[in-house]
Amino acid sequence: MRLFLDIITRLERVIAGLAIATMALLLFGDVFLREVFHISIPWAQKLSLHLMIFSGSLGVSLASSAGAHLRPEVGDHVLPKSTQPSVVLFRELCTAGFCGFYAWIAFLYVAQSREFGDANVITGIPLWIIQSIFPLVFSLMASKHLIYALMPSMRPVSSGVH
Repeated sequence: MRLFLDIITRLERVIAGLAIATMALLLFGDVFLREVFHISIPWAQKLSLHLMIFSGSLGVSLASSAGAHLRPEVGDHVLPKSTQPSVVLFRELCTAGFCGFYAWIAFLYVAQSREFGDANVITGIPLWIIQSIFPLVFSLMASKHLIYALMPSMRPVSSGVH
């Protein structure tokens, strides 16, 4: 299971890094061409926005992999230490359920967008391709948190109580 989590995390890092690098190159190239040659890449800003959506979404999943995601901490400080394993299990199951629910909602949204044939008017890219990152990321996060709930040794250690 550790190998699975490590592979997913590496893939997320590589894809997010490539998206950020491509976004930076596109924006730099667009500004350079505009300022020096007075021409522009008409689709550079919109494609960069799509890449930002991809990298930002993957960043949320990467934060979850590192235990740096937002989570309620009230049980960490109010409840007795002896209840911490149960509180953490409950928290991980709730997070997995939340992410699973939103993965389903995002999947329905992407399916509807695909059915309607929505596309970006500047890039021509079908919007469902860009939107597909949302059910993917929520599904990955749901899977990770389910693993963290069922296998506490796989849970990342952060500054909070684990």
